[in-house]
Amino acid sequence: MKRAWMWTLTIAVALAWSASAKEMNPMQFFGGGPKPYLEPDGYYRVVLPSGFDCEQTKPGHLECAGNRGHRALLSIDVKSVPQSATADLFALNQMERFKKKEHFKDLGRERVTLNGVEGVAATFSYDYYGNVQIPVGVKALYLVQNGKLIVVHFESRLEFFGRYVKDLKTFFETFRPTRLDAGGNPILSDLENSKPREKSLIRLPKNY
Repeated sequence: MKRAWMWTLTIAVALAWSASAKEMNPMQFFGGGPKPYLEPDGYYRVVLPSGFDCEQTKPGHLECAGNRGHRALLSIDVKSVPQSATADLFALNQMERFKKKEHFKDLGRERVTLNGVEGVAATFSYDYYGNVQIPVGVKALYLVQNGKLIVVHFESRLEFFGRYVKDLKTFFETFRPTRLDAGGNPILSDLENSKPREKSLIRLPKNY
């Protein structure tokens, strides 16, 4: 009941925002417990876990710094892409880009469908600036629909990755993209009628 009330309040506030929301001061989410968050333009909603301090510094970009260990970063971006773009193609391009990093390891990819939106979740690692003593683990999610791309990217030094597993579980269990109309605009009634996911479809690495 408490979770449902929080989502109802969050959605009501978001629907009341006008187009001038982009001109508002950056939103910050520091400290405390998990916080419901609705992307200002309505492209997704999620519960931001307590392990991250988050700040929206520009439209379509939310950046969260981990507070449980060194060099942990979670970012969520919404971008416009060609109508022909797919999550598989974008994931492939991203892997090609990260393969250039020292000691890159592709630890697996999986196709997922969240609220009817198809995507790809990827897990990989590399060495920070080639330093074998600072391996970095990454969990990423790529979703594409009607000319819009959502990229979720989490990375942390492997020695601290395990500290964020519960936070990532909370994030992915509550992350829900909004369905878009043919013009790439969020269908806000979809947010009003949908419920938070109880179990994530995205697997997290167990060996970190």
